[in-house]
Parts: sequence; structure tokens; C-alpha cells
Amino acid sequence: MQRHATLLLALTALLAGCSSPPPPPKETPVEAARPVKVDRAVLRAFRAYVYASYGLILGRERPAGSDPALLRERQELAREELRQALVDAGAAAESLGEPATLVAAVREGIEVGGRYAMLVRPGEVAAESVLVVRIQELEVKRSVRLFNKPFTYRLTSYDETIVADYPTWRAEQLRQPVAREVATYRRVEDKGPIPGLVQVDRSAAREIGARLFLPQVERLRAAASAADEAAFVARAPELAQLLSLAKTVLRWRSLEGLWSRIATRSRDAQLGRFTEDYSERAELRAVAELHALAELKLTSSASAEERQRLFELGTLSAAIHGDPLGQVADVLGLAVISLDGPRHAPHYRAARQLVLDLVAKLRAGAPSGDRNDALALSRLARAPAETLRRLARELHAERLAAPVPKMTDSAPGEPAQPSGD
Repeated sequence: MQRHATLLLALTALLAGCSSPPPPPKETPVEAARPVKVDRAVLRAFRAYVYASYGLILGRERPAGSDPALLRERQELAREELRQALVDAGAAAESLGEPATLVAAVREGIEVGGRYAMLVRPGEVAAESVLVVRIQELEVKRSVRLFNKPFTYRLTSYDETIVADYPTWRAEQLRQPVAREVATYRRVEDKGPIPGLVQVDRSAAREIGARLFLPQVERLRAAASAADEAAFVARAPELAQLLSLAKTVLRWRSLEGLWSRIATRSRDAQLGRFTEDYSERAELRAVAELHALAELKLTSSASAEERQRLFELGTLSAAIHGDPLGQVADVLGLAVISLDGPRHAPHYRAARQLVLDLVAKLRAGAPSGDRNDALALSRLARAPAETLRRLARELHAERLAAPVPKMTDSAPGEPAQPSGD
């Protein structure tokens, strides 16, 4: 195997072991090398090189039907085009030898320029996955009050993905569903007193608005208006239909105020305002779970039960401190997905348990049964925001006081949490 042909080497070697040249004579001043100006031409060439390298990785994963020689040829061609783009942007040709020097030149130019950034998403192997985005904010210190105490974190937000990470590229190549999360979080141990980082993908929020909200506004409004108590009782034997109806009502209620302010604006203005609103909600949700992670002092080896408790506490905290209508709608959406999907992932378990607990509180002492549960879901869908916030506080306090339950049917390694939309 040609080691220089893999992106792994290019991203990890980075001139390791090179010795420094002797200093030049004093009478011959030498201008220090300046970082390359990374513009769109360089980024296009870099994207082609990264994707060609991804192709080699995918070819190793799925050798059937792939031609290794052709994949290497494509990578070699993309590498030469990247080298030329860097030279055109001002790099010295003699400095661009091994693949690692090309990646290093792009990375250095990106870091100095400040307009773009290379990021790592939680759970990724950095050496085999690159994510290049257009930055709005880069690791800005932020603070929010949660449970009457300040909680500080760092925020990175971006509004365009220039080079997709390997999991996203792979899913697109295999025509698999791509679950783009608007906000993610991770602990960063080397950041001193502020170890938490939240990343917000505003382009994902805009896509949700363009694909799932604006085209369906009237359907959402009509469905929510028709969802009276009788509509819930009529669906009593069908759990998925009941949960979906409750989610639709809460989703519309959570967005109705926003729509009333943007309904008469242009579509681009509508998308812009939706993106801002949705990104703020997603950021708070990620921060709430990051806060719960710090409170529980969980590590990367946390059990499925601990991760379920983490998701529950984060969801309830976001409902307490933000929009409870949208948070409960998300939970109902995940519960619906889990009925026919991967039931055992911690966030699916958490969603179902939260729905059960909310329904139990809204049955008002009545025994569980098709009709009573349907009536409770009807109350949940139409509950005032303050009622949902109060219920979230009760459930949050109960979970903090209770030990983490032990379960026997955990199935770790399932896909990351989808949006629930």
C-alpha cells in the first residue's frame, strides 16, 4: 500500500522530524515565509483532494466494485491541482513536497485568514475526516444563567460547509439519510477553566427552514387547528398517530409567534429570521446538555443509562430555561422515530421515558388506558408554556434525586441523535 496516498498520512505527518536549515549569512536577509492566502480557488482544489482521499477510504471499506488504481489516480490528479492552486496563491513550489505539506499550507492559511476554519466534530477521527466551514464566530466566550447560576462555554458558529466531513460525504455517496445536527457540543480538556465547546451549524438550521418549515406552514397550521380533543380520542389505539399529532400541535405553537412576525416578508427574509431563531434554540439545547454533563461529571466511558439520564436532564433544562413547546415537540418526534427505528439508543430511551412521565402527570390520577392516555396527550399538546415549564422542573428535580436506573437491553453504537423534525 502506498502510504503517501492516504489522507491519514497527510493530516498526521505534518513535517514531523524535519530539521531546521542553517541560518543564512547576516549580509543576506531572508524574508520569512508568509502563509498562503486561502481563497475559494484553493478551497475548491482542497475539497477535490479531500474527497478523492475519502474515496480511497470508502474503497477500503467497501472494496466490491471499486478500482484502487483509479482511486489513487484521481487522488494524484487532485493533489497536483491543489499544489498548483497553492502556488498560484503565493506558496513556494519547493515547499510543497509531501502531501502533509499541502495540508499544512492550507491549514496555516485558514488559521491566519480567520474567515474559514477546520473543525472536528464529536466522535470523529480527526486524521480521517476534515470539516472546513465559513466562520461567523470562532470559540467566543459565552455565558448563560442555568438554575440561577452562570455557566460559561465557548461558541463556534458557521453558516456554510465548504468541505464536508467523512461521515456526511460517505452518507451522500451511498445515498443514505444524512442527519445534520444544528448544534453539537464537546468537552475540551485543554481549554482551562472553560472546557466546553458548542458548535452551531446555521446552514443546517436554514435547510430545516427551507425544507421542513416554510413549505409546510399551512399544513402545520391546519393540522394544529383541527386537533381538538375528539381528534386525539379517535386515534387512541394508534400510538404513533397520537404522538405525531401532539408533536404537530406543539411544533406549530412553538413557531406561531415567529410566523406572525415574518409572514409578510420575502422568502429570504423569512429563512434568515427562522435560521436565527432555530439556531438560538439549538444552542441553548446543546448548552443545557453540556451543563448536565459537567454536573454529572461523566466521562467518555459513560454507560448507556448515564447517557440517557444526561439527555433527559439536558432536555428538561432547555425546556425550563428556553422554549418548552419546541423542546417537548422534539421529544415527541424522537419518540415517534423510535417506535420503528433503533429503540435502544440512549436518546430514544430518554424520549420515550419523558413522554411517559409527562403523560402520567397529565392523566391527573386517572389509570393508564387508550382513552385516558389520548386525553393526556391532548392536554400536553395544548398545555400553556408555563405548565410545561413547571412539569419540566418537577421531572428535573426527580431525576437529580433518583439513582440512575440499570437496564439490560442497551445497544451502544447507534446513530447520533436526529433532530426529531
